[in-house]
Amino acid sequence: MTPTIYLSEKMIEVEGGNQCPLAFYIELKEITDLVKDLMDQIKPTALTEASKWHGQVYCGYEITKKAGGGRYNYDHIERVVQLKNQLKEWERIHQVAYKTMNQGVYLNQDTGEVYEPAQYIQNDDTIQIKLVK
Repeated sequence: MTPTIYLSEKMIEVEGGNQCPLAFYIELKEITDLVKDLMDQIKPTALTEASKWHGQVYCGYEITKKAGGGRYNYDHIERVVQLKNQLKEWERIHQVAYKTMNQGVYLNQDTGEVYEPAQYIQNDDTIQIKLVK
């Protein structure tokens, strides 16, 4: 039985009420972690092989090897670090304004400045799974 068929059948069992969705979720999490670890291990040699097949079709898949994107690091530039720290402080102030807005407008007692509350956007709920040893 192929993994796709196995997982599809398990999903049908869950949807039919014959399998615990939480147990299946845990199984999928374990499979996901295993697959990620295996992909990380094989990636260096797969990249080498992908170079040979770049722009061609292999096993029904078009192979394209792309250069990894880069990013800039400013941690060694003191002015940028200072500005980032100032931004973090302002963000904290506006978070406090949000958290206290049901008590009225957030006001700095020392300066009399009124701070506009930040907007709070709720993320989706998640399930945390930790193996008990």
